[in-house]
Amino acid sequence: MISSKRPLIPKLIAALLLANLASFQCIAEVYKWVDENGKIHFSDKPFDEKSKAVKMKRQPTPEEIQQAKQRAARVIQHQRKVSEITSEEAQQEQQARMKREKKSAILNKECKMAQTEIIQLGRGYRSYTVNDKGEKYFLSDQEKNDMIAKMKELVKQHCPKED
Repeated sequence: MISSKRPLIPKLIAALLLANLASFQCIAEVYKWVDENGKIHFSDKPFDEKSKAVKMKRQPTPEEIQQAKQRAARVIQHQRKVSEITSEEAQQEQQARMKREKKSAILNKECKMAQTEIIQLGRGYRSYTVNDKGEKYFLSDQEKNDMIAKMKELVKQHCPKED
């Protein structure tokens, strides 16, 4: 019975040695050199006598690779959220700017109209408006002066000041 166990030991040792050798990863040397333009190159063979062997770090374990992937996924997810928020803020700012520009354009148009009305009313000609029935209604001098004062107040409040 003892003799039947002895052949197992060399087989076990041989299997362990093979398993141990198989676990080592074959790492070739990597060489680094700088060309005449200052560009850095890497290769598995030396380019010239100035090529230097680069010491390689150990290969990451599958667990380390998985952790790195998870960290990268979290960073990418965070960057996407920041990008979405930034994009939404930019859209909101764009909309607000467009509203301000539209309001400014409307105010400028109304200012021009009020200034033109002041000029028209101040020329001394008979002025009229059209009533709901489509009939001309001529303004009295007092109504004309009141309308001019009203237009001047609107211009003062809403029109940009001219220097």
